[in-house]
Amino acid sequence: MLFGRATERARIERLLDDARAGRSGVLVLRGEPGIGKTTLLRHARDLAEAMTVVTATGVEAEAEVEYSGLLELTRPLLHVLDEIPVHQADALRDALGMAPPTTRDPFAIGAALLSLVAAVAEERPCLVLVDDGHWLDRASADALRFAARRLFADRVAFLFAVRVHEGFSFDTDGLATLDLTGLGEDEASDLLGHAGVGDHLPEEVLQDVYAATAGNPLALTELGGLLTPAELAAWRLRVEPLPVGGAVQEAFARRAGSLPAATRTALIVSAAASTSEAAVIDGALRALGLSLKALEPAEDVGLVSITAGEVAFRHPLVRSAIHHSAPMSERRAAHAALADALARSGQEDRRAWHLAAAALGADESVAAMLDSMAARSQERGAHAAAATALEQAARLTPDESSRLDRLVRAAEAGWLGGSPKSALALLEEALPLCDDDPSRSRVLALHGRIEGEVGEQGWARDLLLEAASLVQDSDPSAAAPILLLATTPLYFGGDVAGSLATAERARSLVPRDEGPLDTRADVVLGWALSHAGRGSEAEPVLVGALEKLLADSRPSQPALQNARLVLDILERMPEAHRLGPAVDALARANGPVALLGALEQETRFLVRAGEWRRAVASGEEALDIGSALGHVVDQARLHVLLAVVDAGRGDEPSCRARLAEVAESAERHGLEVLAATVDAVRGLLELGLGRLEPAAATLEAVATRSEAHGLFARDVTPEPDLVQALVALGREDEARGWLEAYELRGSRASPRWGAALVSRCRGILEEGFESHFLEALELHQAVPDRFQEARTLLAFGERLRRAAKKREARERLRQALESFEQLDAEPWVKRTRRELRATGEKLGRRSAESGDDLTPQELQVALQVAEGRTNRDVAAALFLSPKTVEFHLARVYRKLDISSRAELIRRFAEARPSAEVVGTP
Repeated sequence: MLFGRATERARIERLLDDARAGRSGVLVLRGEPGIGKTTLLRHARDLAEAMTVVTATGVEAEAEVEYSGLLELTRPLLHVLDEIPVHQADALRDALGMAPPTTRDPFAIGAALLSLVAAVAEERPCLVLVDDGHWLDRASADALRFAARRLFADRVAFLFAVRVHEGFSFDTDGLATLDLTGLGEDEASDLLGHAGVGDHLPEEVLQDVYAATAGNPLALTELGGLLTPAELAAWRLRVEPLPVGGAVQEAFARRAGSLPAATRTALIVSAAASTSEAAVIDGALRALGLSLKALEPAEDVGLVSITAGEVAFRHPLVRSAIHHSAPMSERRAAHAALADALARSGQEDRRAWHLAAAALGADESVAAMLDSMAARSQERGAHAAAATALEQAARLTPDESSRLDRLVRAAEAGWLGGSPKSALALLEEALPLCDDDPSRSRVLALHGRIEGEVGEQGWARDLLLEAASLVQDSDPSAAAPILLLATTPLYFGGDVAGSLATAERARSLVPRDEGPLDTRADVVLGWALSHAGRGSEAEPVLVGALEKLLADSRPSQPALQNARLVLDILERMPEAHRLGPAVDALARANGPVALLGALEQETRFLVRAGEWRRAVASGEEALDIGSALGHVVDQARLHVLLAVVDAGRGDEPSCRARLAEVAESAERHGLEVLAATVDAVRGLLELGLGRLEPAAATLEAVATRSEAHGLFARDVTPEPDLVQALVALGREDEARGWLEAYELRGSRASPRWGAALVSRCRGILEEGFESHFLEALELHQAVPDRFQEARTLLAFGERLRRAAKKREARERLRQALESFEQLDAEPWVKRTRRELRATGEKLGRRSAESGDDLTPQELQVALQVAEGRTNRDVAAALFLSPKTVEFHLARVYRKLDISSRAELIRRFAEARPSAEVVGTP
């Protein structure tokens, strides 16, 4: 019976009603043990009439068994497995051990779960219940969170119950949560009465009991079985605490302690089991000379139930109390018996865990089993499970060299599994075991690599450089990849010269054999040369790398992404854009992790090209995925890109919020270049809003900072904006000085793109302006950038008007206005319209463009559908459900006032590059 909980019941009822109406939802119930989470899940199940209900329960003993929770949850749903995209179905079969393992992105499993649940919801509404989510294996928890975050318009409800600060601390970021507290005093009294206690207690005793339990329902319920009313009344006169709250587990253990010895042993075996299967538990008991009958006294007193071939504890606390209160020797004996039973049933992975728990000390045979299990886990993408298995294997490894190897591999798997802090702790433990330079280099290199992603760049740099120095003379082929990694923290930490020197050092160590490392060394060297302002030297290196990257008739996604990077540096953007669809298609097939990198690159290109609507759609999709994956640094880079769009559009609140988040991340991680970029974007925002003094001050500081670092990067070259601000302030001599500086920097950073801006600045500053503006407009065609080209047209029109050439001015200003309106660059639209009115132009109302009112996700759906894809194809590509795609598409139709896919295709008939992979240019 459920007492009270009106608010909680209302939330759950609304969740289920929304699901039945086609609005997906998720709710996480959080609270201490015994607070009523499981009871509320049962209540939800009782309310789920005409719904498909699937359940999973986290079990501490199974927390390291990869995808064990997912297997329990999806077993009733596998009849629709053939209805989801083939590559997702294959990934799910691999994860559940239903097919030979292949290496897959672990988050592809989340996409598969999303599709599976959505397919089931096509038949009838679906309720997903997960109890004790904090004890789910990490791989299953990641898949569930991914699916829950991305279902939107499906008849699906997710309801999770988790304890805080226990187990794996189920991550609730981005999910609706409800923190449970104790019952109210009246409700607690009702519950005590139902338990047969409250009606016989004086009011003052009831109040004391309520205070002692803090309204915890389980503690209140158990009092009826632990203490008689007389004992409760007498308790007030005693010193010891009431057996509630933290003592509830001890109370359960005391209840078990009054049972026969055989029953206590059977309970310990059942509590230690990594399964509730009665057959396995019976097998373990028989190894100890017992059987399931030994559990009957425990069943009689309500500690367990034996039904349908399963042994179920009445509450997770019962299992926990019995397990943790048992002597270690008895727990080891239970694990050994379970391992024996599992050997007969062929469950080798679970057997390995029980053997590990039964081990008294080092045991290489068990360690080897765990090592093999970790390898199988990694083949299925379950890196977190592999990390735990390898860590336990290391603990059992007698040989120090082998223990070191397993600790390092555990750290690497932990990092890949999304636990960088635990990975770094394992490396700290491994370092003292290193007795030679190669092993120390291996540990430091991995530490530096992880630190570069999640920690401080200077520390990452030092670790990587030390790691390389340890093996450079003895094993150059091992030192070179480490040095290539070190170029990134050096660069982002602001040491541009050091980054280049390190890239050159790595290049000298790599043989020119046209292998992958040879190609990578050229790409990194060319990148470092260009960012150090030595573009003429970078060009032949990059051209050679490009030929190798595209030599394969079917290049891989990393090869194509590197090719796009090279083409971007070479300012051959039309070719880079032609590779975009192929990269996107491969990334979407490879899963969310691969897609995040591809979308980040695409967002950068689209922002630079002035394709802002597409950039926002791509960037927001990437941020959504990055948030689900927990990739903080990637999110910072995406935010700064989208902040450029916000600045251009004059969306000050969004721009400043993004920049504040990036600045905090840059400070925390020592990302000096990213910090400079933040200020450059802030200066652009101020300039667009007409705040010339703060714009000039901010941009001048960035320019000085970049010059001091020797940084030649297109994203951190604020001089053209600074020149414009200074001229508007009447400080033309200062503007000329900065233009002279930029002529050198621009030509060395982005020769073609920079040359256009140099010519524009000359047109703003010099008397014979027309030739400079015409040259700038011609140069813009080499490296298209709609925003910068529109600004050149605006500046040209402004000067023409001031020269009394109103007709010519109107022509340029109309062109600028069209581009600014397409970009929704409102401050620049207003400025251009003012200039046009000053020429005598009569302006009508702005015309709406295709996609103006669409959200980023609606635009992504529209763009995918406009390419002729079905709803199911779009759902698979965007990691959504078909119903969610259908929902967004209906809104697209309504907003654009169209009624068919054919009309949508016509509205989005802008020229797009072919998906065909191009060959070497």
